[in-house]
Amino acid sequence: MVMNRTDVLNWKGFFAATCAMLLCCVVSVQSATAAILANYEFGVAAHDVTSSDTDTNSVASDISAGAGNGVFASSIGNPTRGSVMGIFDAADEATAITNSDYFAFTITPNALVELDLTTISFDNRRREALPNGPNTYSLYTDAGGDNFTTQIGSGSLGTADISTWTGNSLDLSTTAILQDVTVATTFRVYVYGQTAGLGAPRIDNVQLEGTATVIPEPSSLVVLLLGSVGAVMIRRQR
Repeated sequence: MVMNRTDVLNWKGFFAATCAMLLCCVVSVQSATAAILANYEFGVAAHDVTSSDTDTNSVASDISAGAGNGVFASSIGNPTRGSVMGIFDAADEATAITNSDYFAFTITPNALVELDLTTISFDNRRREALPNGPNTYSLYTDAGGDNFTTQIGSGSLGTADISTWTGNSLDLSTTAILQDVTVATTFRVYVYGQTAGLGAPRIDNVQLEGTATVIPEPSSLVVLLLGSVGAVMIRRQR
């Protein structure tokens, strides 16, 4: 069949319209939801290390301590129960990494879900009694095959001790390996800067925030494409 110029232009218009309609359908099918993906409040009983988040697009593991830390348990929190992070004696980050002085948790997106991680935050109290608790923290992850080798960010744990709680937060939205996450990703927060003796800081309200986007299955895209082509052909016949 020989196509004249008018036919060619019509088919070009048909193809462009079909692609535009398919793109609109794909965008409309994707569902992005901002949520608290992990939330550790340590409950009302000892050793409650589960996440109280209600996000249905991902699963947060229990929060855990590295080999250099003690058991997560405390009757003191902000405002109620918190967690003792263990006994720390690391003066610097390198020592903290060697000693495994960290707390950690893993976030796993459901199938066909992408996570864009935006913020990690937690409250801390440097020391129960003496003013010599750790004063610095740093964040590492195994996202993107990094395997905890690159520091994502760091911050101060404050200067106050005893009964004063300090809020800490790191922006993750510009960290490329923490965007479009589709596999289980673990975070480690190392604590160090011990000035004398041993320090047993407390933590509470550990949260990970982000956006979960549900991606349509390939079979759904085929259905959308066929539907789009059919709709365009019907309009052309009219």
